[in-house]
Amino acid sequence: MSTANFSNLTSELANFTRPRLVSQQELYAWFTVTIVVGAIGAIFTCCLLMIMIVLNKFQTGSGIMIAHSQIVDFIICTILNIVQNATILQVQSGRFTPIDCRTVQFLQMLFVFVGNWSAVFLAANRFVAIVMPFYYKKVTTHWTLALSLLTAWAISLGCSLPMYLNFNVVLGMQPTGACGTLKITGPFFGIMGFVSTYLPIALLGVLYITLFLLQKFSRFTERYRTEPSERQRESHRRRIALAKVLFCSFLWYCLCMLPPPILINFYPDVWRREFRLLMWTRTLLMVGYAVNPHRF
Repeated sequence: MSTANFSNLTSELANFTRPRLVSQQELYAWFTVTIVVGAIGAIFTCCLLMIMIVLNKFQTGSGIMIAHSQIVDFIICTILNIVQNATILQVQSGRFTPIDCRTVQFLQMLFVFVGNWSAVFLAANRFVAIVMPFYYKKVTTHWTLALSLLTAWAISLGCSLPMYLNFNVVLGMQPTGACGTLKITGPFFGIMGFVSTYLPIALLGVLYITLFLLQKFSRFTERYRTEPSERQRESHRRRIALAKVLFCSFLWYCLCMLPPPILINFYPDVWRREFRLLMWTRTLLMVGYAVNPHRF
């Protein structure tokens, strides 16, 4: 960062009034809890990746997608979590180390958006595996897997890169010390929020809810067919159990991932004004990445 840019940023921050809305004890407690949660998520991710390597799960379509999602989660739980929250801690404690907040926020949005769309393609992969198992290998080729991952990155870049280039949005450091939006000058921010967050979560819900209902419905209709074998019953029980787990994981995903974008998009003033809400909502988001059941 050049001296001129640093001086401008320092003067801009000086113009903000930043009352310490929480005590130092709560501030450090929040930072410690959030960092620990991120560290637990990083450990879980590393353990899962090692298990997948030992069991040679990278040969399967879902294995590749899960590994990709875990790497994205690892970056969010470690590098981005530490940089973002350490900056907030410093600013709220009266210290300030200049960082390129625009780049940090761009990377944060990029990886979060990639995580959202990767979850959709992983859900579609599982949907085909459970509902149409005989077509699974035909559908999940290396080309389709590569196309799915490239599509997730392309959509995410399409949503985050224009904001990095200040298209309808100005990114920077907010008065609380958080990296985020400073000014919205057009409709792109709302469109981006829909495409990057609400649309993938809606698709995720449609896939998992449909999967759950299909398995329940098939169990009901099978009562009126010929008596299934014990092997068929056991296979069906496993599919229903998996559908229930995936449905519950979707509810968990919504609980942890939806509050921040809803507050940012629909209640921006509350998000900027209520610092305690910002703090612990970020922690909730980190819990969602640390314990992300739909990727196991």
